[in-house]
Amino acid sequence: MLHVLNSNPSTSEVLAKDYRVKYRQHIQRQYQLIRDRNARLGENVPLNNRYTQLVIVNEHRHEKEREHEIMAMGRRHTEIISEQAVSSVTIDTLFKPDKDGKTPEIIVLVGAAGIGKTMTSRKTMLDWAAGKLYEEQFDFAYYINCREMNLLTQETSVVNMILKCCPNNKAPTEHILLHPEKLLFIIVGFDELRFSFHQPESDLCFDPWEKKPLEVLLSSLFRRTVLPECYLIITTRPTALGKLRQYLACSRYAEILGFSEGDREEYFHKFFRDERQASKAFNFVSENEILFTMCFIPIMCWIICTVLKQQVERGEDAAQTLKTVTGVYMLYLFSLIKSPSRNSVLQRQAQLRRLCSLAADGIWEQKILFGEKEVKNCEFVFETHGRVEEEVEEEEKEELPIAPKRLCQLWRCQLTATCCGDLATVLRVKHNLTELELGGNYLGDAGVRELCRGLNHSNCKLQRLGLWGCSLRCLLRGPCCCSPQQLRYCHLTHSICGDLNAVLSISLSLCELDLGRNKDLGDVGVQLLREGLQYPNCKLQKLGLEHCGLTAGCCRELSSVLRTSQTLTELGLGRNGFHDSGVQLLCEGLKHPNCKLQKIQLNIFDK
Repeated sequence: MLHVLNSNPSTSEVLAKDYRVKYRQHIQRQYQLIRDRNARLGENVPLNNRYTQLVIVNEHRHEKEREHEIMAMGRRHTEIISEQAVSSVTIDTLFKPDKDGKTPEIIVLVGAAGIGKTMTSRKTMLDWAAGKLYEEQFDFAYYINCREMNLLTQETSVVNMILKCCPNNKAPTEHILLHPEKLLFIIVGFDELRFSFHQPESDLCFDPWEKKPLEVLLSSLFRRTVLPECYLIITTRPTALGKLRQYLACSRYAEILGFSEGDREEYFHKFFRDERQASKAFNFVSENEILFTMCFIPIMCWIICTVLKQQVERGEDAAQTLKTVTGVYMLYLFSLIKSPSRNSVLQRQAQLRRLCSLAADGIWEQKILFGEKEVKNCEFVFETHGRVEEEVEEEEKEELPIAPKRLCQLWRCQLTATCCGDLATVLRVKHNLTELELGGNYLGDAGVRELCRGLNHSNCKLQRLGLWGCSLRCLLRGPCCCSPQQLRYCHLTHSICGDLNAVLSISLSLCELDLGRNKDLGDVGVQLLREGLQYPNCKLQKLGLEHCGLTAGCCRELSSVLRTSQTLTELGLGRNGFHDSGVQLLCEGLKHPNCKLQKIQLNIFDK
């Protein structure tokens, strides 16, 4: 593609220079304020008043070094950070020539979650715009957020990526691109990208105006086929570094280690903005080896400061409530889970107890890290009683060419069947509503039947419907039955199993049913479910019955299901009391030639 530029260089330079001033002012306005995660609407903090210097080393450390640091505690950990800080670098020196005189064109900034990669990137943008950083080196700096990039579905171009960063999506791009060596792209969160970069070189982009899929554009920037003279700063977590390295032509690696001891103290003073309170809080944390060690991570430092400040404001003694890390987490979560009802304290305590169930599972099974699926199984914890929330990312709505994902939460809002006609209308006309949560309401059979009219409409695009604790009898029998249905922690008893049994014999779409942690389901519940599970039309592939109060008394029925079901491939039976006699009965079904089961969960203590 040929682009004809004005041949008069002075005109181009004047245009670019005038626009550069306006663009810098725009960036300063955009990046000068940050919003604390628990701040109320409209409450912001100046970035310069909060940002604290981080220890950055000019290399990526080996795994053994990282393990050594993680295992260290208290003063020993501080000594390790201090030793590494001796050879630390700063953001303004990242592009300095190496000992061979070669200036790196790509900087990879590595750091763990919460270590300050995003904040450092925003501070870099702000300082550049204020003329404090890279003033002579770069005429323009562009901030590319990978999390937002995941939402792009249409093909775009490098020029369009630049325009997205500009006020009113307008800029003299032809004049800006006359000097690509004066451009800096800060690409934040490579580890969050959801696509592959395995493109052959012939598919890459060579023209900044050429439209390509986003993964091709980023790969082309990394592999230097488009704007090869520009400079890049790419931030990533260590887990994605191996993937990134495959696509980089040549680069310099730097790692953010976190706060030194002096940095931690400085952060406390910046956070509290009161010398007496800051000193008192920092002295308290310094005397607690675990808390002091955790403060090297900026996000943990912020959480600890937040909790301490709340304690001070309430006139409570931190020494009594913040003895352990668990205490810090509990108080922080307690402050986040808010309810307008009179029983808010009791409700929040109940929510926190339920949240602890995942931690209890970790202790019970000696497990430290949890996968996305396991965390999602606990998503019910984050209810907000009596609140109606609609989460719409307005900035993405304005800037992106696609409709943002919509989530409407109506948890425990004391809704009844009366409102379901209106909700059905919404489902018919709201094309971008994909998730609807109605758990804990008193909708009843009549209400859910009314909802099904909207769900069956051709315009309804709903992908996920939450109706736990809403009288499931009508919902599960209806043609709108969603898959999978997760009924964990719903306090179900065997009395609901007759309704579920009918669903299993009718539904052609239900392929996954999770009834885990309903301890009152019991043997009687399984005996009631058996008929539906053995029905020829039953399509169930996965059944979860973990922690359901089962004994050997239901194993004969389960064994019968294993012999006859043509679709069941996965069965979860963990944390039940089957003992030897029950397991022997299960084995009879597992040995049968008709058994299709591929996976069964039976913890060792089930025997």
